[in-house]
Amino acid sequence: MRLFHRLSFRISIAMLLVFLAGTGSLLALLQRTQVRSLHEIKGVELKIDAALAARLVQNSMMAENPGFAAQWFSDAADDPLLSRVALHRIDGSYAFSDGSTVREVNGILGTQRFSPVEMPGNSSDLSDPAFRYAVNRVNEITTRIEGAKGSVLVYHLPLINQPRCTRCHGTDHVVRGVVRVTAPLEGEYRSMGRRMIAAMILCVIMASVLVLVVTIVVRREILGPLRSIGNAVSRAASGEAPAEMRVPAADEISLLARQSGRLIRRLAERRDTSPMDRMQSAPNGSVGSGPDEEWLTIEATILAVSLRGIAAEGRDGISEETLASIGESLALQGDIIRNQEGVIAAVAGYGLTAYFTGDGGALRALRAAEAIRGAFAGRGEGAPYVGMGVHAGTVTVGPIAGGTGPGAVIGEAADLCARLCASAGRNTIILSERCNEMAQGKAVTSPQAPLSLRGGRVQMNIYTLRRVL
Repeated sequence: MRLFHRLSFRISIAMLLVFLAGTGSLLALLQRTQVRSLHEIKGVELKIDAALAARLVQNSMMAENPGFAAQWFSDAADDPLLSRVALHRIDGSYAFSDGSTVREVNGILGTQRFSPVEMPGNSSDLSDPAFRYAVNRVNEITTRIEGAKGSVLVYHLPLINQPRCTRCHGTDHVVRGVVRVTAPLEGEYRSMGRRMIAAMILCVIMASVLVLVVTIVVRREILGPLRSIGNAVSRAASGEAPAEMRVPAADEISLLARQSGRLIRRLAERRDTSPMDRMQSAPNGSVGSGPDEEWLTIEATILAVSLRGIAAEGRDGISEETLASIGESLALQGDIIRNQEGVIAAVAGYGLTAYFTGDGGALRALRAAEAIRGAFAGRGEGAPYVGMGVHAGTVTVGPIAGGTGPGAVIGEAADLCARLCASAGRNTIILSERCNEMAQGKAVTSPQAPLSLRGGRVQMNIYTLRRVL
């Protein structure tokens, strides 16, 4: 079962089955084509033999030498190569078997012109539909008969009573006789079957070699790099330093491996400097050895600001002008927040997060948000704008790695504030229900459609800040 779970094994089995199915279908089609061609070729041979036998009978009779024809068919009966050619009367009896035809001709001529020739032979089965068809319809016919000795191809050629023949044979019948030629097919079928078996064995060998080659290529070129990616991810998840993935090729899988390696290394670097990771690994919530590097759980009002409308990144990255505009916008937001005694917790991408504590922290957060909105509202169409969220709750604050003093804010309240910021429209400030209650009598707000949380299972009331009183 473990072998079946391997991708290389499943690919090999699938390829083998598809190759064998395709080869089997092709061989079956080839066999049907060969059988059809065999019947066509044998049919042509039978027609040629029958035409030669008919010409022999005609020439012998016209030369008034029926004995020659009788002797030829008698010799043919003893020759393995010619025994498949026979001449029959229209009643199915073997020609020249009892001399009745010669006696009938002598009677029509009124003289004993021809000597009876009697060479006993087998009679054709009068119930043979093909024989009766040739006589009654005066038409040739080729049929295949399954007998005790295998398949036999049979051709019946009627001999028409032509005008120059009526002087001796009379005019009371249209067909004078039927040339019957047979060709056994069993030997050809056996030879064809042996060739098919040899072709099938060769195809199986070729399929096995092909599957082996493809399996080696898949394991080396596809599964090898994927296994390296999996091992690197596993080491990164367990906290180990990710090793360099060496993939010498330059195809898509190798490109994926190199890009995955860069991503894993960057994630590992960010994990090493993550405040959450430091908080979880430090005893008693203390980070580092200095007294200033401590994580504190406090009540605060959080303000999340998202800078939007930034020009898309081009082929050569963000332009210097755009970077300068972003820096100017973030600096402006930082000045406004610091003027309201807020602490900037983090700057990520095009946004920042700040928190406000102490008496009037909620009101100062609202004033900061209103000031930031006012700074961006007056800008023209196409200029960067902001969306903001404000929420109050319990958060954990601490320093960014290598810094001193509070520099990061984490917790469910901070996550919810980020959700509010993400739902805010152009230059809009969204307040949570708790923050709205704290702003009663100090600001003008208006309710909005509830915000869906936790996959729609929780609906949270939110409000838009109109102005601060």
